[in-house]
Amino acid sequence: IAPPDGVVHLQVRVTYQTADASGRWADGDTIAWHDFSQLDGHSIVRLRRFISADGLDAPPTDEDSVLVAGPDGRVAATSWVAGEIREETLPAELTLDSISIAGMLHEAYESGALALAEERDGELVLRSTAAGCGEDVAGISEVVVDAKTFLPSRAVEGGPCPGTAPKKDDSRQVWSVTSVETLPDSAENRALLELGDWPLGTADEPAEVVEG
Repeated sequence: IAPPDGVVHLQVRVTYQTADASGRWADGDTIAWHDFSQLDGHSIVRLRRFISADGLDAPPTDEDSVLVAGPDGRVAATSWVAGEIREETLPAELTLDSISIAGMLHEAYESGALALAEERDGELVLRSTAAGCGEDVAGISEVVVDAKTFLPSRAVEGGPCPGTAPKKDDSRQVWSVTSVETLPDSAENRALLELGDWPLGTADEPAEVVEG
């Protein structure tokens, strides 16, 4: 999806929805999911994931994580969560390509957890093969992806099976890609691959590093 030079910025909007008494979905909170990726050839070697209800210039309401592939392919993760730094080495089977948004969906499709339901105008509509729809693939029941890149244009996580009317208080998340851009290779853009300089701990509680 991008040349080897530069930084790929993928932004996804996630909207939380709840069904009202008439079975209609009502929008609730919305958060933004940013993935900044550095590639070597066609493989991701560094990934920063920032998830927040606020912008990139404020501490995230969810997480800010940097994941780096070592010489042996193992991924080391450093995360800022609620004023705390967490460090861990991911299991060997988890590569940066597999935990990218496109990679997760592609692997789910290849494993049979998501099955092709429709094909239209260069897009694939995939649906979960789990009996309860939202019980597998991180709860994804339906997703529309680009047929070539597997980048999603829209996905539904949770809620009833596709084609089934929601009941009062049913909930789901609807997420969509709002932009994909390749930024030039520069010091300013490479800085986007680094963990934000967020405050650690509180006045009464010093920062802590938690190792996984």
